Amino acid sequence: MFVVAGVLGVAGAFQQPEPDSLRFEQQTQDLGVLQSHEKYIAKFYAFNESRAELTDMLIVPSCGCTTVAEVENPIRGRTRVPIEVQLNTGHLKGKVHKPISVYWKCEGQQKSTTIFLTGYVEPRFSHEPQVVEFNHNSAGVAYAKVKSSVNGERAPQVKSASANTNAIKCTIADQQEALIEVRYDPAEIPKINRTSAAVTVILNDLNESRFVLPVRFTVPPTSQ
Repeated sequence: MFVVAGVLGVAGAFQQPEPDSLRFEQQTQDLGVLQSHEKYIAKFYAFNESRAELTDMLIVPSCGCTTVAEVENPIRGRTRVPIEVQLNTGHLKGKVHKPISVYWKCEGQQKSTTIFLTGYVEPRFSHEPQVVEFNHNSAGVAYAKVKSSVNGERAPQVKSASANTNAIKCTIADQQEALIEVRYDPAEIPKINRTSAAVTVILNDLNESRFVLPVRFTVPPTSQ
């Protein structure tokens, strides 16, 4: 009994655990700072660590803004293959974290893993001040200085969230500043029964790029 156990122990010492059949060199790729309404491509590299072929490869993005190019199928043993992923930032803003599910079979066994695409989408516009303010002494006109990072010149259309608001049309050129004029009827300002509103600027382009200009009212309550 002792001899048999010893033999089994020695045999077990030489057995190596099976590696994962598909290993990614980078499980997460960070694209860094991105612009909205642009397309970016990232390449993930996968290595088939087994000697067997990997079959039935299926790659499923988490949303429609992420697409995957056709991948070699099957993947031969001990080979490295690229997986090309394209991200369309569209109307995305801020942090981006896109999971992508990868499925395959190795010697009849179904396996899976998840890879991730990350980045940060900067707004196409910045404006000063951050909030346009009106008070009971306002003449009814305020201005916002807008800077665009859009390539090429765009002529924005201005939509208002309030019937008392009007904003002149203006042209915002690439990396240049422009003024948006916001108007309220001075006689109406003391009657406004809310503290904030917004003016939505919609660019006249195919992507309908837009940004929201916040408006705040600092009007003291009417004395009884």
